[in-house]
This record gives sequence, structure tokens and C-alpha cells, in this order.
Amino acid sequence: MKSNGPADTNNMPPTDTAVRNAKGKEQPYKLSDGGGLYVPVNQNGSRYERLAYRFSRKQKTSALGTYPSVTLADARTRRDEAKRVLAPGTDPSEKRRADKQAVAARYRHRHAFGLCPCRHSPRDEMRVPAQSPVRLGQPKMANPPFATPSPG
Repeated sequence: MKSNGPADTNNMPPTDTAVRNAKGKEQPYKLSDGGGLYVPVNQNGSRYERLAYRFSRKQKTSALGTYPSVTLADARTRRDEAKRVLAPGTDPSEKRRADKQAVAARYRHRHAFGLCPCRHSPRDEMRVPAQSPVRLGQPKMANPPFATPSPG
């Protein structure tokens, strides 16, 4: 049997050191952790954590993060959480998408009605400050009105 990567010996889950030391090869390869979690190692050496699962008779893949910003332990925790969501018949990707939309809607609501504790409104970002030397929508004047008059 051909070994795919440094942690594929004896079918043991990869350790954090093995994933950290995984280098890119001519062909991308996977380091399988178990429970659907795997770490594909690309040709350039980039490593991602992915979760393979089945939902309504279809094979699906969910991104859990990139290594090393998401550690292997965090990816395993996220895998277990996704499996808990999947058990009663909910698609983890759809739940994650719905959660993100709910947070975005709550953010938009808070800013639209002035409930945000920050001191500006979204419209303030579009305004140009009064002390700005260049105002949007106004052409630059050759002789500003406060310039010293020229002799003539």
C-alpha cells in the first residue's frame, strides 16, 4: 500500500506535528483524521481542514478552516459539533449559512435604527468631513475665494 503523506502510516490520525510538517508534492494528497475530517495538502503546501458528510443521500463537503489558523484540535471540535447538528437531520452547512445571515440581519437592524453603541451611523461613512480640502462633487477652483487678490 502506498503512503500518501507523513501521517498516513498505520492508519493513525495525524498529529498536529505531522500536519505542520506536511509538505506539498507533485499531486495533492489528504491526511485523514476520521469521522469525515481530513486535511488536504495542496501542491504549494497549503493545508485546509475539511469535513466530508452525507446529507439526504448526497455527498457534501464543509470547510472548517485553514491550518494553522484553525488547529487540528479546533477542527475536531467543529467536526463533532457538525455531527451533532447532522444527527437530527439538519444540514450543517445550511445551519451555518442561516446563522451568518441572522447575525448580519441583526447588525443591519442595529445600525438602521440607531441601536448600535458606536458613535456613527452608516450614512456617516459616505459623508466627507467639512475640514476636508477636497469635497466630492465640487470642482477644484483655480482661484479660491479666500486667496489674496492679485494686483491688477
